[in-house]
Amino acid sequence: MVTEQPNELVSLSVADGVATITLNRPPMNALSTTVQAGFRAAADEVSERRDVRAVILYGGPKVFAAGADVKEMADWDHLTAIERTSTLTASFDAVAKIPKPVEPARPRGGSPGLCSHIKWQGASPTQRESEQMSACMSKAVKDFRRP
Repeated sequence: MVTEQPNELVSLSVADGVATITLNRPPMNALSTTVQAGFRAAADEVSERRDVRAVILYGGPKVFAAGADVKEMADWDHLTAIERTSTLTASFDAVAKIPKPVEPARPRGGSPGLCSHIKWQGASPTQRESEQMSACMSKAVKDFRRP
């Protein structure tokens, strides 16, 4: 059985017990406040759904997500930045609280903050999962430093 929840920037599909949360903001899937809200809503939904046994996070064939949308942030004053940072943190926390295995499916590029919040195949990471998380963080930092 396949169900769909269409959204312009974040979509959720479920097939055979596996939910896929997809970011749809090419080319880099920058996490604007709108994307953050959609990401959080999708994470909250898969947490509640009984038909979902595992979750895949997908951003496209080239990059998962660039991180926070710095273009959107350019016009924020200090107070606005502080207020909106909580939205980003809340979206990452929603992913971290998913009570099911979560796996990122991305070839490269990723938000270091999101990588650190992913629950890698259960509550306590194995050596393999720790290595995957380390690789995710390394790739994210490497991609972040690219000119």
